[in-house]
Amino acid sequence: MMLWYLAFFIIASGVLLTRNSLLQQTQQLAGIGSINQARRLLILPLLILGWLGARLVEQQISPFDLAAFGFVLTTLTLLLPKLRILMLPCAFLSVMAVLGGILLS
Repeated sequence: MMLWYLAFFIIASGVLLTRNSLLQQTQQLAGIGSINQARRLLILPLLILGWLGARLVEQQISPFDLAAFGFVLTTLTLLLPKLRILMLPCAFLSVMAVLGGILLS
C-alpha cells in the first residue's frame, strides 16, 4: 500500500549518496556552463514547488496536496546542506499529511 513511499525513500537515499560524487565529477569538467551541478539539481524541485504553490493558492487544499508539498520540501532539504536539519520535520509533515488524507477519505 505504501510502496510509493518506500520507493521515494530509496530514491532520496540514492540521491544523497551519489550527490557528492556527482559534484566532484562535474567540477573537474570545464566549459559545462555558468551553472554548477548543485544549482542544476535545484531547478526542478523549485519549479515544482512554484507550481504546487500556485495550485494551492487557486484551489482548496487537500491533505495529499500538502503531502506533495512536503515531498518537494524534503527533496530541497536534501540538496541544500544548510537546510538538512529541516529534513525530518518536512518528512514528518509529508507522512502526517498522507495519513490524514487516508483517514479523511
